[in-house]
Amino acid sequence: MKKKILILAVVALCFAISASESFAYYTYKEKVHNVITSGGIDIEINESMRLPDGSYTDFPEEGIKNAEPGATYSKIVKVENVGEHPAWIRAKLEYEILKPNGDPLPIVKYIGGDGFEVVSIDVLDGWIDGGDGYYYYTEPLEAGETTSSLIEHVKFDYRMDNAYQGSTTNIIIYAQGVQTANNGETVMDALGWPADAIKGE
Repeated sequence: MKKKILILAVVALCFAISASESFAYYTYKEKVHNVITSGGIDIEINESMRLPDGSYTDFPEEGIKNAEPGATYSKIVKVENVGEHPAWIRAKLEYEILKPNGDPLPIVKYIGGDGFEVVSIDVLDGWIDGGDGYYYYTEPLEAGETTSSLIEHVKFDYRMDNAYQGSTTNIIIYAQGVQTANNGETVMDALGWPADAIKGE
């Protein structure tokens, strides 16, 4: 039986946009939960940020306060193999923007017929789009090693308006791993991936 692992990281980014200006200020906050292990395959999602002086630190548990529309924030996400055996890795990014009452807000806004993403995240080299909602890490991840960055920044469009006042953006990162032994020559050949997780509250 193939051993497999699923980790779910929930990143909550909370916005509080002032109504006094068309494009104003909001708050950025996160919560992360990394759970589930199985057999000899065990992975963790590691999150850090780059400071203005070029040094690195863990991403703060309380998030970032007083973030601004139009700004880009350091958010470095990697997956570490903390198990005993090599693993193939894949990850998925999802996000939603909610009003204070919980109703959804558009992720894509339109101005004059042109659409733009309110929140955007770039997946980096070393990961390939599998066309199934997942990004696959191209190299087998040995025990004790860490992937290259899945993402390094979260960007907020300057055209966010007062419709987003007091809103909350939840970014959900799923990471999954399966054994490499007797399981395909490349990550795209691998079988035995866990079923999609149900997003936690």
